[in-house]
Amino acid sequence: MVKNKLIAHLVKWLERLDARISAKGKKENVDGGESTLQQTFRTELKQRNRKLTTAIGKHLDSIGYGLIARLIISDVLLCAFLYWFFDLINSCSISDALYFSVITFTSLGYGDVLPTGIGKLVASFEVLSGIVLVAIFVGKLASERQSALLLLLYTSEHQRRLNEFALKAREFVPLIDDCLEKHDHQELIKTAKGLFKFLSSIHNYLVLQANQGGLAHYGNNSTLRRLYKAFSSVHLMAVEAIHTFGVPLSALNHLERSTSKLDGMAKVMLQFHAADPKTIAILMQVNSRHEVLGKWIEKRKTGTANFRYRSLINAFVVKRVSEELPENYKVKGVERAVADKLGLTVKMVRKVIEHLEAESSKD
Repeated sequence: MVKNKLIAHLVKWLERLDARISAKGKKENVDGGESTLQQTFRTELKQRNRKLTTAIGKHLDSIGYGLIARLIISDVLLCAFLYWFFDLINSCSISDALYFSVITFTSLGYGDVLPTGIGKLVASFEVLSGIVLVAIFVGKLASERQSALLLLLYTSEHQRRLNEFALKAREFVPLIDDCLEKHDHQELIKTAKGLFKFLSSIHNYLVLQANQGGLAHYGNNSTLRRLYKAFSSVHLMAVEAIHTFGVPLSALNHLERSTSKLDGMAKVMLQFHAADPKTIAILMQVNSRHEVLGKWIEKRKTGTANFRYRSLINAFVVKRVSEELPENYKVKGVERAVADKLGLTVKMVRKVIEHLEAESSKD
């Protein structure tokens, strides 16, 4: 019976999810790098599991020792006053009432003092409240040592992973720069795709751990700052690549999505570093640079943007141009055709031809 109900609920949930997906479509979100399908799943999961702990568990964790002590003392004294003032036990002295309240709170109950009438209800309440409060108090004591050890392991593991992320991010800077200088468009497309995939995985990790695990605390500030500096370097390199003339469209799309992903991460993480001006400066630098990039992209759409041209002639460029040049390369229009095919400027192709002619004359 229970199994059938679970299946029915699951089917209803899937039907609602399917209806939402159909209504929204499956367009790619260039800024966030996620499709509508991924966003819908993420929204559904957030609605069903907003926190890793329940509300009760989170509230119990927030209770301090001082509050527990006050609750225990208040409970014992209040019940002792009720026993004595309303004569709810078979003894009229306040000392006996206090004694009975203590042993009742600890659920011992020796039987030498007994409650009468409504005093039994008060005693029952005190036993239950005593069990709960003592359990919370003993549980917090027992978890102190374990919590400290887990926090140490948690912080060490995060610092290790953040350092790995920073090293990996910095590896993309020379890779992209080398592809640009060599005009190696196929390798640039491959690198741009790898960069976006890498940043997407980091984005999910940072957002989850920062919101749920306190990643931006517990001594991780310096490690995170190194990661943000690596992100800023990658963002700067990607922006330069986007400004470069002749970069293929596929590489441009992935690079623009990568810069948007970095800008999004910077905006999310800013809220966790409100008291760290050095970190804020790094993240704000990424945001301001991305804002300038957005304006440049708008100019590019209208044909008024200024591009960065690659002027370095290297063996890789010379080889590619020489492979594309026909025997009668001095025919009008050949330089333009080669430039368009290789993503170079006509001026660059002309410089390579002059270089080839100079080398040929030496031979």
